[in-house]
Amino acid sequence: MKDLEHKYIRWSDNCVWQSFGETLAVLHTLMPDAGLIPAENVTPRIQLNDVGKDVWELCDGTRTFKTIFEQLLEEYEGDPEKIEENLRKTAIELEKKGFLSFEDTPKEYEYTDINPEMYPYWDDNVLWNEVENQVLAMNNQTGVSFEFPEDLGKLWKLCDGKSTLREILVILEREGGVDKPHPKNMVHLLLKQLIKLNMIVMRDSPVP
Repeated sequence: MKDLEHKYIRWSDNCVWQSFGETLAVLHTLMPDAGLIPAENVTPRIQLNDVGKDVWELCDGTRTFKTIFEQLLEEYEGDPEKIEENLRKTAIELEKKGFLSFEDTPKEYEYTDINPEMYPYWDDNVLWNEVENQVLAMNNQTGVSFEFPEDLGKLWKLCDGKSTLREILVILEREGGVDKPHPKNMVHLLLKQLIKLNMIVMRDSPVP
């Protein structure tokens, strides 16, 4: 698609993201439908640098390509034609990979945010089991399943609605349940994915 000037650039409904310092990790909640997106373009996750992060944050569905380009001109020095060309290439590539969509009219995005004072809890339709330290959960209503990496199974088990996310993070850090860089941000990203998949709900109060 070449005529983007008046298209509204919007995050895909199937994506969640989280800042990791100067970069931004964006991932699909589910792998894109191979019938809609060519297999060679399918990727579950991308990592955007600081400039890509700035561009991404403008793609909320309320701005056209032209508006985003004009805002970038105010923030960055350089050849306007070069900036527009790079923006166009980036937008088209992310749309092909299923991370962005092009809309004819403004379209609000239902943003998934994480409040550390809320209580993560398994969705009522979710069944899960642990076999040899491997946790597998499935939403019995949607049929969506999620297999947890071994080091994140403990996170799932702690989402029993009795502890706030802040308390869960303290437990994980104390017990070495998350030993990767930026553990807090990584947990937030995973929870956003689980919320989008209707595997986890965030409660205002603990489960009785």
